[in-house]
Amino acid sequence: GAYQANRPYSNPFGQDAQCGSGCVKGGPAGEGYNSCNGFSNPVTVWRQPLPGFDPNKDYKICSKLSGKCLDADLNQNYDGGHVITWDFSGGANQKWKIEKLANESYFKICNRGNGRCLDLYLGGQDNGSRICTWSKYDNDFQKWAVTPVGTSGTGALAGGWSGNAVSYSVGTRVTYNGGTYECLNAHKSQSDWTPTAAVSLWKSTSGAGSGAGSTMYSIVAKLGAKSIDIKDKSTSNGAEIQQWYYKGESQQIWFITQL
Repeated sequence: GAYQANRPYSNPFGQDAQCGSGCVKGGPAGEGYNSCNGFSNPVTVWRQPLPGFDPNKDYKICSKLSGKCLDADLNQNYDGGHVITWDFSGGANQKWKIEKLANESYFKICNRGNGRCLDLYLGGQDNGSRICTWSKYDNDFQKWAVTPVGTSGTGALAGGWSGNAVSYSVGTRVTYNGGTYECLNAHKSQSDWTPTAAVSLWKSTSGAGSGAGSTMYSIVAKLGAKSIDIKDKSTSNGAEIQQWYYKGESQQIWFITQL
């Protein structure tokens, strides 16, 4: 959250730094911290329980923004091959195994088609560094925190949609022409950006197949702590997957569905 727009707080240890770099470990059973940067009573906030995924099952991982799913590019069947989003077709290249790592709170996410795993390409940790698939091995490049971030279609209902320069935040819902729509990207409305026309800004939460009521997840790298993200917020087939500071925007939020 320290990198979100209009944040009321910042990372006191510096950009990308973690608590351990400025704290003295302590607390019950050696967990938590006794002091941090001169403060003697820090509060340790624990992660919520890990989600449960069956390592023997296949999953599809689909974008809240576009509805398109993570896809190991069939034309790049080698270490370092690109990961893209594409309409779900049921191919093995769009099916993923999600395996919790022993004694860690991270997961390994590996493709059913080529057996390779989601990986930080060459260990890159900068915003915009791409995500690839690489042969499975024990390295932090392939470790991911998969965290529930809410339920689709349950955001605040702001009433009827208006095109009169109204500021809508991610997750806000509006009604329009008898349907309910959820905001995918924060924006100030314009008269021609209706929920039915501006598909990059709004997603229907009405009717079957809308995804309403489904758990949403972020997928964040252990190394560098950046999120899987769709480059340029693209909603097109073939959009490239990269990493970026987690900002809670729809190009960083995923539905994970057992097949």
